Amino acid sequence: MSGPASDSDSDLDQTSIRIIEAGYRSINDPNAFDDLVTAWKSRIDALTSGAVRELLTPALAQHCDELVRLLDAIGEPLLLSEHDSFVRKALGPAMVISPTGTVIAINQSASNRFDLAVGQRTELGFLDFASSAMLDRLRDACRSGSNMRRAILQTEDRGKPDLLDAQVVSVDGNANRGIGLRTLGYDWSVAVHDLLVLAFDLSEAEAEVVGLLYKHADLATVAEIRSTSLRTVRTQMHQIYSKTGTSGQVELIRMVSLICAQEGRENSVLADWRDPLGREQYFTDDEGNTLFYSWLGAADGTPAILCHGPLTGHTFRAELHSALREKGIKLYAIFRPGFGNSAPAKKNVPAHEAGAQAVLALADHLGLEGIAGIGLVNGIVPLIHASAQRPRLFRSLLGLGSTMPLDPAEFSKLPSMQGTLFRLAHKSAGAFDAFVRTGYRAALKSGPEYALSRMYEGSPADQQTLRDPDIFALLKASTAMVMTQGHEAFMADVLMVSHDFTPLVAKAAPVTMVAGTLDPVYPVAAIREFTRKSGIDLIEVEGAGQTLCHSHIEPCAEAIFASVGRTR
Repeated sequence: MSGPASDSDSDLDQTSIRIIEAGYRSINDPNAFDDLVTAWKSRIDALTSGAVRELLTPALAQHCDELVRLLDAIGEPLLLSEHDSFVRKALGPAMVISPTGTVIAINQSASNRFDLAVGQRTELGFLDFASSAMLDRLRDACRSGSNMRRAILQTEDRGKPDLLDAQVVSVDGNANRGIGLRTLGYDWSVAVHDLLVLAFDLSEAEAEVVGLLYKHADLATVAEIRSTSLRTVRTQMHQIYSKTGTSGQVELIRMVSLICAQEGRENSVLADWRDPLGREQYFTDDEGNTLFYSWLGAADGTPAILCHGPLTGHTFRAELHSALREKGIKLYAIFRPGFGNSAPAKKNVPAHEAGAQAVLALADHLGLEGIAGIGLVNGIVPLIHASAQRPRLFRSLLGLGSTMPLDPAEFSKLPSMQGTLFRLAHKSAGAFDAFVRTGYRAALKSGPEYALSRMYEGSPADQQTLRDPDIFALLKASTAMVMTQGHEAFMADVLMVSHDFTPLVAKAAPVTMVAGTLDPVYPVAAIREFTRKSGIDLIEVEGAGQTLCHSHIEPCAEAIFASVGRTR
């Protein structure tokens, strides 16, 4: 009988060649990452069966290192999903909202003007009455598929109103329909002000007059804002016409509009991630690390701490927010180290420990004790660690979503993406690093639709949940929170899936877990056995996957009410 195939430093077998080829191709073609997953899966299977002796030969390891160096050198691509593409093509403020008003995509100028972020709900109260009625017709078109596709809307802002081009925007044909809104005018900016001063030798005061006229289209309003006479403004306008070579207001505004359009073309970037709730605050822990948090529910409600998972984010659908307010519950949502705007964890500090320390620091900052802790999927793990370290902090712990320590021997039974990800994390730090970096770039290049579809592959229940535009917007904001600082925090969370927290359950506050019966990563039969042995109370939700906190609001809300109720 022949033994395992031999891999030399210089020779590469077929599985190695496929890994290398797919890895380099993934740099410019995100779809090639699927081929990379398949290639790595084949390599790991070959190692398990004995067809190859080692996962990484020196030659394959060298190519993985080279791929990492190349990815670092070329930098990150633009995040460009189909929704994001719409707002990036706009020359001024632009966004895409769901039919019920949740922001799905937005550029920086619209974020600044309307004070909105991805995942945030808006009633678009700045529209006039007639435009609000027209918008309702577009909403109906999104839901019913009627023929109405476009409308011109008007704002009620003081001074010169803005006109908005509103249109139905679809992703994947008729799925995930939203309403795209972009201003028909172009924003005045400091860059335009400076350009007029430099190009036409306008004084600072004259450039300010042009800016105010451009925004308000009325000389009397300009005079009022500048606390001067209308006669003075008219004198300044004659000087401006002379310097710019324009014959009057119409020609001046036309020229300025073209300049603003050009500046807008250069600055129409996607908005930076920020808290969809608009309540982000920060503090400094004992070691000098800056940590951020937000809150949801009732402003003066019974406090509890919410800890997010790898891709869950920290906000829920509007119905659950309303229920929390009605029940008088306030959830303080910590952004764990490396997520959102919180400082990254120190090197070699595992995710569960870094998260636990952040939870304890938040409790100290807010003066909390004897409260409930709520974790989303793997977010329950740092809470269990924090509770074991400080027994009086929590009276109850609740996990929304299945989680348990995964045996590496079971990784091969998981959906292809998760199984390959977890197996590489367990077997090779170098291969894992190259794999995650490549996937991270593919997600940035294709947008969160790509990342979400891959992470929830093999789960029809979760794929169905993603088709709801409001839920998709919330999950997109969650994905952006993970991606905003790079891939390191996500890598640390992947390693948490095999961390055995079972011995700490007995030392922590009583734990309840709400689990979906259709979760493909944590099968319900395995969760039943794990919770029985570890002393965790289990609530099963029929027909739910990993995203049950969005798809099945009622059982999650009842579980939160019960958990917080034990602290009152």
